[in-house]
Amino acid sequence: MITDLPTSKHICAEAVRSVHRRGFYDVTPFSKQYPFAADQYGRLAEEVGELIEVSCTMKADRIAEESADVLIVLCQLAWLHNMLPEELMVGEMTHIISLSVLQGKLWRAMRKHDNTNVHILLRTMAIHVRQTARIHDIDIEAAMVAKLTQDEKRGVRHGNSG
Repeated sequence: MITDLPTSKHICAEAVRSVHRRGFYDVTPFSKQYPFAADQYGRLAEEVGELIEVSCTMKADRIAEESADVLIVLCQLAWLHNMLPEELMVGEMTHIISLSVLQGKLWRAMRKHDNTNVHILLRTMAIHVRQTARIHDIDIEAAMVAKLTQDEKRGVRHGNSG
């Protein structure tokens, strides 16, 4: 990773310097307390993107797998934020908000160390995924069991060889 700040006069180089001057490279209190939390938020971004992509295909088996992935990561984040993961499996929404919008709000709440809104947004994202699965006649708990079984058989994280 490049650590020296760019020195050119180009606006993109100035953007990097401006962000650095304002302290946006600082670690959030939550990430400092839980160093692996940033990885979970990164995984959430990856899994949400994959779910949005497969949702366009209308292939229920792929939607089930990616929905399960998103919920599994949300469970990890709930646990890291002192929530019972099973709290994510209750509740309904009266209107649908884009997962991308919810994810952005979640990141902002996490960065501001606003645990009340983090909890609300984790639940709201989980409700969104569960309701979307229901529309596709997916048993989300069965999909989670299948995904966890598959992941346990693999036994290692993506990118690890052992």
